[in-house]
Amino acid sequence: FGESYLHPSEVSSETLESQPLRSVIRSHLRSHLESNEKLLEQLVNVNSSIHNTENVNKLGLTLIKRLENLDFQAQIYHEFDVGNSVYLKNHDSETNDILLLSHLDTWYDNSDFTPFYNVGNKLFGSGIAESKGGLLIMISALQSLKFARKLKKVKCGILLISDDSLGGRFSKKLVNDISNISNYIVDLKWGTPNGGIATSCSGAARYHIDMVHVRRADEAVKEVIPDMCSKVVAWKKISYGLADARITISDFSAKTSFGRAPDYGKLSLESRYTSIDQGEKFDSEIRKLAKKKIHSNIDVHVVKQVTREPLEKTESIEKFYDVIQKLAKLAEIKIKPEHRFATSSLCDISGDKPMIGSMGPIGNDYRTPNEHIFRDSLIDRGILLALTINKCSRLSNEGVK
Repeated sequence: FGESYLHPSEVSSETLESQPLRSVIRSHLRSHLESNEKLLEQLVNVNSSIHNTENVNKLGLTLIKRLENLDFQAQIYHEFDVGNSVYLKNHDSETNDILLLSHLDTWYDNSDFTPFYNVGNKLFGSGIAESKGGLLIMISALQSLKFARKLKKVKCGILLISDDSLGGRFSKKLVNDISNISNYIVDLKWGTPNGGIATSCSGAARYHIDMVHVRRADEAVKEVIPDMCSKVVAWKKISYGLADARITISDFSAKTSFGRAPDYGKLSLESRYTSIDQGEKFDSEIRKLAKKKIHSNIDVHVVKQVTREPLEKTESIEKFYDVIQKLAKLAEIKIKPEHRFATSSLCDISGDKPMIGSMGPIGNDYRTPNEHIFRDSLIDRGILLALTINKCSRLSNEGVK
């Protein structure tokens, strides 16, 4: 990128001060790329499934040890139904210049876990795009700021929740409380291959739906599975033609015994929406279709299990993105504002705060066996995060938000 390559061991204090911060950070990240990739492999290979609380806590302790070396102090929030959440900060003030948000748990069941491996420029593994890659970016960015003698000037907070896979069911209040004492907020989920930075996020609601055929006394035995399938198709059609919203169906199964027992079907349905009004409309349509009479007498029960409100773009978010875009341009890093379907803890923050999502590595195929990130993005996204952290500190000190 036209910038000098400086090995950390060869850099004097005078040289550090004379070089642009982006050059110092780039040199540090390049020289530590191999060791950072090994750390990423270690993080990914901890199977921190939402159901594996022991490993969720193990991952939390691993990160605490790393961050204590950067002068962060940890406070652990114990949970019984999920793993522990962790809040760290490197200062004694009441307010954070910047809060970094991520999570320790992954969505995968133990049977779906994929260990770390690489193919060319792609790094694969469970949770590598959704959380583990972002955690590595965070550590490497903070290390580079410490090397550049900038970290001690930053009042940085880090919140690692343990229930993201449950929509932040237990951590919502903690996220909101700590965000309220933070000037800027950044989440560390993956960015899309076009350099995507999330300036808005979909809301999400998950439903468990049971369908039971209630056979009338005078009714002949007949197949009702097709009628159940017609309801599934009708639910799916709710979001047809909407670019930034979707209804997805998963785990649909049905069972019939031709009259010996009631026919039964069940499914999981997820609604993604861009506004609270749209989410309420989807909810109404889902329940309306559940009650709609069809050829067979099917009793439908709808249970709403997980909800996160959408993050809608605000003026504060747009101004924060403009700050990051200027930093990216100076460092010759491509970024682009976009709407993200995946939710995050940003959705649990009330009030109009300067916040941005998808500041982790460039990746794709999250929550699939093919989940991956791109190796070269570990450097560019590390630079961008480090510059953003430093800039938020300066803006906070200037009283500009």
